[in-house]
Amino acid sequence: MFCCRDEFDIVPQESQANRSPVLHTDHKLALESWCVPFLYTHSFGCFLEVRPRKGVQVKNPFLSQTSSNGTPRNDILNHSKLSEEERRSRALDLSRLLVLLNPDLTLAWNFRRESFQPGGLDLDKELRLVTLCATRKPKCSEGFYYRRYWKCIAIGVK
Repeated sequence: MFCCRDEFDIVPQESQANRSPVLHTDHKLALESWCVPFLYTHSFGCFLEVRPRKGVQVKNPFLSQTSSNGTPRNDILNHSKLSEEERRSRALDLSRLLVLLNPDLTLAWNFRRESFQPGGLDLDKELRLVTLCATRKPKCSEGFYYRRYWKCIAIGVK
């Protein structure tokens, strides 16, 4: 889980054969730069498909591809069988990953803000997420607005 980390970054190191692009040392997490475009594109596509939308069903062009025999390419990406609670939980996980990779993504921050339910999101974990994003991109205005929102919730001001 990301909330236990002190720092997150993307390192400009090219992968060596058969090595994981994830680096983890002393509560610090990093990804090698070569994997970020693939991870971001996949995560964003899944997020668009799985996030709850009010009365709107969006088809994701990334996930609607079929193989040569007409079957879906990735059955694992079929989110239509998930319950609403599972979809919400998956979307929160994906939005956490997206804001770590790109803290300027307003869509993910807004989803996290709209997902707030009393007892739903933990204040400390959300503030640590913003702090973790700030280690990578300290001047991200979306992170500042999100942090201000949670600070207002903490002191009881709306």
